[in-house]
Amino acid sequence: MSFKIFSLQLTGKIKSVELIEKKRKQLADDYAEFLKTENTEELKAFLALEKYVTSSEFASKRKQVEGQSFKGSEEEKQLKEFQRLQKAARIKNYFKVEGSADLVRYEKEKESKKLADFYALEEYVKDGDFENDKKEIKGHVFKGSAEEKHLKELKKA
Repeated sequence: MSFKIFSLQLTGKIKSVELIEKKRKQLADDYAEFLKTENTEELKAFLALEKYVTSSEFASKRKQVEGQSFKGSEEEKQLKEFQRLQKAARIKNYFKVEGSADLVRYEKEKESKKLADFYALEEYVKDGDFENDKKEIKGHVFKGSAEEKHLKELKKA
C-alpha cells in the first residue's frame, strides 16, 4: 500500500470497503422500493391529490374556508342548541323509554278492555252519577216497603 493511499485513508478521504458496500446495498434496496412503488394505487392517489392541492381551485377554496369563523356562526348556535337539548331531562327520558320493555307493555295495556272499563268507571264516578245512584239506594228503606209485605205473604203461604 502506498503512502498516498494510506494517508488518504487515514484522513478519511477514502472510505472503507465495508462502508461503501453498505451504501451500495442501501442504494440498491431504495431503487427496488422505488420500482415497486411506481405502479401502486397509493402513488396514483398521491399524484392526483398533489395536482388538486396545487390547483387554483384548491387555493380559492382554502381562502374561503380560512376566512370563515366558527365562533358566532349559525353552526355554532346549532351545536350549542344541540348540546343544551342533549342535557334536557325530557329528551333523556324519551330515549330511555324508547324501545324499552315497559313501553311495549304500556302500548299493549293501552288498548286492553280492563283499561277501558277503568276509564268508564272513572267517568261514572266523576260525572256524579255514582253519587246520585248511591243517594237513591240509601233512600230505599226495607221496613214498610212493598217488598217487605211480599216477603211476609210469602212466609205465610
